[in-house]
Amino acid sequence: MRRVTQVLAEMFPFDDHGASEEKRQFWLDRGTAVHAACEYNDKGTLDLSSVDDLIRPRLDAWRRFRLDIGGELIAIEAAVEHPRLAYCGRLDRVLRDCRCWYGGDVIVDIKSGKPMPHCALQTMGYKMAWEAMHPRRRRRYRRCAVELRETGKYDLTWFGEDDLDQAAWIACLTIHAWKERKGK
Repeated sequence: MRRVTQVLAEMFPFDDHGASEEKRQFWLDRGTAVHAACEYNDKGTLDLSSVDDLIRPRLDAWRRFRLDIGGELIAIEAAVEHPRLAYCGRLDRVLRDCRCWYGGDVIVDIKSGKPMPHCALQTMGYKMAWEAMHPRRRRRYRRCAVELRETGKYDLTWFGEDDLDQAAWIACLTIHAWKERKGK
């Protein structure tokens, strides 16, 4: 089954500005470590002494974000699947009744670097799959990316063009399927 990030990587190749393979691997490893630290933190199982000094400011930014936005954690690193559209993924967080969105859920994507514009499509893919898995939950959703910075601060990007983002995400899925069938 197609993965959200796989589809987007094919549609929007990462521009690493000529970075070395070593630098690209560093970025991947840093992102993995940041996600793990945030996950263990949210599950209450984090041993702070195990957090690398390079990761700690980003974890502090996540903690600050969680204090600022509030809400109840509904999902942490949740596997999602859209059976009709045949794709899957792993969304980072779903928060309920945040200070910024009472009566609704917020789908949050954690970033350890600046979010790319197509992150709006990534979160739309997760939103659609989440809704497909929970059809009886009549909730309103907002989507955002939170960039955890090395300064210990965060930047929040809200995605609000749901109709456009949904159409673009479905177009990505369609083109991806076409390319697979045509061997392109």
